[in-house]
Amino acid sequence: MQEGDALPKQLYDVLTTIKPGETHWFRSVLLTLQATKPVAVCISWRGDCDEPLILATSLENPGDALASYALRFGTEPMYKDCKSNGFDIENTKVTDAKRIDTLMILCAFAMIILSVLGLDQERLQQTRKKKTSGVIVRVRGVFLTGLRWLEQQCRKLSPRPFAQFIKKLFQRLWET
Repeated sequence: MQEGDALPKQLYDVLTTIKPGETHWFRSVLLTLQATKPVAVCISWRGDCDEPLILATSLENPGDALASYALRFGTEPMYKDCKSNGFDIENTKVTDAKRIDTLMILCAFAMIILSVLGLDQERLQQTRKKKTSGVIVRVRGVFLTGLRWLEQQCRKLSPRPFAQFIKKLFQRLWET
């Protein structure tokens, strides 16, 4: 990594010289002509990527900036769960802001319940995993695992046992 590089006048100048596997760190950059407060810029090109990643950050070092950015990928599956993977929110045709807020609160609550159920299935070793680049990873996220498990349970139950199941489910959730 090359820390504290003198920043060229144009980003293009850096991008034409950086190679896969390199990280460049610029401590004090004004991003626009009108900017009054400088930020740090990290330009990192992993060897397995087609292009470099460019991060503007208030963090103090490139390692922290890259680690913080990597955490963002945990939220991507959540958005997919809210959309096509689970709740299909985009097809609800809800447009009123208050109703959208209410829907999102219900979805958040359901995501917590389904994620707990998915983690429970993982703890019981009822989930599929695969080995990728020497690391064991989930085939399906905990939310989707919980959703699929709940769907299977609901198909098995008639109305009275279903009510008992829901009662037990909430008891288990409060215990964890």
